[in-house]
Amino acid sequence: MEERTIISQADEGAVIKENLRKSVSDDINNAMYEKGVSKADLARTMGTSRSNITQILKGDRNFTIDTLCDIAHAIGMSVKISFKNEHGSRRKKD
Repeated sequence: MEERTIISQADEGAVIKENLRKSVSDDINNAMYEKGVSKADLARTMGTSRSNITQILKGDRNFTIDTLCDIAHAIGMSVKISFKNEHGSRRKKD
C-alpha cells in the first residue's frame, strides 16, 4: 500500500506563504540587479538597516504591502499584485 503524506490546511497555508515571500524576494533581487541598486543603497534610501533589507531579500521577513511599495519606489519601479486560480474555479455558478 502506498504511503501518503497528509498536510493540514494550516501547514499548507504556511508553505504557500513562505513560497510567496521567496518569490517576491526573488523579484526584488532581480529588479535591484537590473537597476544597479545595492542592499546598502536600498537600506539608505528607505531609512532602514542593511540587515533588515537582507532579511527581506532572503524571504525570511514577513513584510507589508507598504514596505513592498517603499522598496519598489526606492528602486524606481511599481508593484502589481494579481490573483490566480490554483485548483480551478472555486466560485459557485448560479
